[in-house]
Amino acid sequence: MGLDTTGVPRMASGFGGGIGGSGATCGALVGAVMAVGLVAGRDTTDGDRASAGAIGRRIHDAFREEMGATACRELTGLDLTTPEGGQQLRSSGVSARVCGPAVELAARLALGELRDVAD
Repeated sequence: MGLDTTGVPRMASGFGGGIGGSGATCGALVGAVMAVGLVAGRDTTDGDRASAGAIGRRIHDAFREEMGATACRELTGLDLTTPEGGQQLRSSGVSARVCGPAVELAARLALGELRDVAD
């Protein structure tokens, strides 16, 4: 879509574990909404955010519908604020079972919305 994405990995670094390991909103979901904002978002702080907001809501609702939750702690069943929770994430297969599919779903939802915006 002609966007410079060189800073995206840096920008997304703190999303893991439900934003910095807090167990809050899934970082994949947050990233999907941010990605859509790069294309459909406002250019100034006082610009219209209704379109991007509506898209963000659709992504959120579809993610929740398919995954059953939007919070990392609910999706994984782990408390990632503790060293034990982080260890369980790495050793239990939760990352492959939950996080991988969450990233795939978030990407699919964002790309679907971006295709609609581009058309």
